Amino acid sequence: MKAQDGLTGLYNKWKFFSSIQEILDRESEKRYMLICSDIKNFKLINEMFGFTAGDEMLKKIGQFLADNKAPGGIYARIESDKFGIFLEEQYGKEMIQLLSETEFGVDGCNSYLVHVNIGVYEITDKSIPPSLMYDRAIMALNTIKKDRRHQVAYFKKSMWEQMVREQDLYNDLLRGINNDEMMMYLQGLYNAEDKLVGAEVLARWKHPQRGFLPAGMFVEDLEKNGLIVALDQHIWELACRQLHKWSKEGREELFLAVNVSAKDFETIDICGVLMNLIKQYDILPGRLRIEITETALMDDFERNLQVIDQLRENGFIVEIDDFGTGYSALNMLKDISADVVKLDMKFLQKCKDEKKGQVILQTMIDLVKKLKMEVIVEGVETREQLELLKEYRCDVFQGYYLMIP
Repeated sequence: MKAQDGLTGLYNKWKFFSSIQEILDRESEKRYMLICSDIKNFKLINEMFGFTAGDEMLKKIGQFLADNKAPGGIYARIESDKFGIFLEEQYGKEMIQLLSETEFGVDGCNSYLVHVNIGVYEITDKSIPPSLMYDRAIMALNTIKKDRRHQVAYFKKSMWEQMVREQDLYNDLLRGINNDEMMMYLQGLYNAEDKLVGAEVLARWKHPQRGFLPAGMFVEDLEKNGLIVALDQHIWELACRQLHKWSKEGREELFLAVNVSAKDFETIDICGVLMNLIKQYDILPGRLRIEITETALMDDFERNLQVIDQLRENGFIVEIDDFGTGYSALNMLKDISADVVKLDMKFLQKCKDEKKGQVILQTMIDLVKKLKMEVIVEGVETREQLELLKEYRCDVFQGYYLMIP
């Protein structure tokens, strides 16, 4: 088996791990560090300057490590732009400082400077394989990608515990879906004549140990690790099943609104999945409304706008949820082709001047209606709020007050 990486001349990962094990078996009393580094925005280098420039950058970092070898150190390119470094603690600290202070210029464009991110595992448990030590350094490295204010991160036990929790949650979710524990909760939507016209679909988890869980207790974790996609698709199918049931009961005037998350845009063909469900349950697309928040669109705005256009072309009604909570709400309204805008009454609660808040709310409703879009206001909690919104010509209402018999 080859011992060297063909591009940089450093060890490959197999030689790296086996060499670490040999040293730890031989020098069990010394303190060591395992350092993992990767290049910030490495994909951009390949896209902007070409793969040759990317390869040259990898060689440059490999040469930098070779030129700054410490006694007894082991250096490797593990994969892609990730490098592994194994050093005694004192030399490890020096290398971390050196790497964090160094800028690497791209060949052919030295004004474009590159930095590296650094994850560190201070080896406290020498009984685990070096590959798992490297995984711990990677865990630390991955926290930097979530918090770009830092360039160096050290492994903590809490990172491992978080990963275990996420894996348990993943297993729980799959079991929950398979055992019909993931349920939908319908929050009614009423028109100005107090007539039920539809409902928003919310997720609830009937957990066998933890009891009945509202979405707020698990959705955020699912969004962080991407498991929200599986939950969303499950809820979409439950909604279609309910719409089909209502059709058989002669209640085809009712609609359901389901949520679409940012991860759905990233990972699946949203329109394709929804169209398959519509055909499977023999319902009209317009009865399954699609709720999308500003946050869900921001990662790849132009591409996500195309998804929205595709949904509308296929007959789905698109709602902009939580309108007015972001900083670019008016720009969003200008750029997005949607059918419905949802406003939240919490907006008034945050206003120190209630009268001023009411003026802004009325102006927002007027603006949306002038754009020929329907207005839904959620969070209606009192009769006074409901009457005020009717006076402002709001179309549909949702909230706790309307749920009271």
